[in-house]
Formats: sequence, C-alpha cells, structure tokens
Amino acid sequence: MTRRGARLLIAGGLVFAAALAACNGDGGTEATTTPPPVSPTAAPPTATPPTPTVAPRDVTIRLEAPVPAAPAAGQTFTISVRILGAANLGAYQFSPAYDSGLLELVSMQDGGFLGTTGRVPTCSTEGVPGGQSTFYCVTLGAEPAGPSGDGALALLQFRALAAGTTEVTLERASATMPDARDLPVVVEAVAVAVAL
Repeated sequence: MTRRGARLLIAGGLVFAAALAACNGDGGTEATTTPPPVSPTAAPPTATPPTPTVAPRDVTIRLEAPVPAAPAAGQTFTISVRILGAANLGAYQFSPAYDSGLLELVSMQDGGFLGTTGRVPTCSTEGVPGGQSTFYCVTLGAEPAGPSGDGALALLQFRALAAGTTEVTLERASATMPDARDLPVVVEAVAVAVAL
C-alpha cells in the first residue's frame, strides 16, 4: 500500500469514529427532543350531595309549676308552658284541660319562643267562655327557619276558685315545622294545689 493510500484509510477511519461518537453521545452535541408534559387526567365532576332534610323528632311540652306555687281561692296564678327539643318549629296548638270546679282559665298568650328566629307568629284563641278553649300560634313561609331547642312556648293564667288539687294538662297538643310536617309531641302535666 502506498503512503497516500494509508493516509486516506486513516482519515476515513477517523471520520467514521467521529460519526460513531456523535451517535453515541460522546463528544459533539446531539439535539434532543423533550416530550411535552403529560397533564393529569381531570377527575370527572362529582354531583353535590343534597342538603340533608331535618327529620321530625319528638318534642316535649312541659307545664311548669304555678307561680305562686300554692295559690289561694280567688287568687290568679300563671303556668309557663315550655317546649323542649324543638326542631325548626313553625306552629303549635293545644287545649288546656283541668278541673273547672277548682280553676278558671283567664288568658293564654304566646311565650315568645316561636318568634326568636325572626318569624312572625299569629296567635288566636278559639272556644267558649267557661268551656275548653284551643290556643294556637302559626307562622308563614319557609324562611327564616323556625327555632330549635328549648324555650317558653306559652303562658297560661288561671284563677283559683276553690280549695283542692287538680292536674293541668294539654289536650290536642301539636307542633309542626314550617313545611307542615308534624313534630310528635309528648305532654308533661303539672299538679296544682289550691290552698284554703
């Protein structure tokens, strides 16, 4: 082989080696392509669960001890009617029951609890003088919500007629939510002793 042929062979080998190095990333720069970022798959929209509806629950209507505690014949006294465990109260009604030979019902009025959330009660009494009367208070509209918890439902004023003991209770007592669903009612009566 001539000297000139050897030079050509060496030069060709160097070119081949340089090309191979470029392919392997040794020496030289290789253009790289960065793949685009993969965006996470968006979660499917979830439905908003409906607002739970407050279920009617039992409430207690309790008649408190009279004030004064032992009224004398001819004296007037007050019995407070309290509600315990109310849930979104919208209306109520009841008919006081007692021994009419010992007591006379003078008046009934709302105790203020029904209007504590901004609802406006309309109250009325139905009945006959000397007979059983029904007292009711109602509010209208869905908003604002009715009161929940405990409070003074009504005030009953009596006049003591004669000495003796009688139970004062509430008949046909009911309580409802603003949407007219009933709140089951348990009545706790009170004993009244009229002194001589």
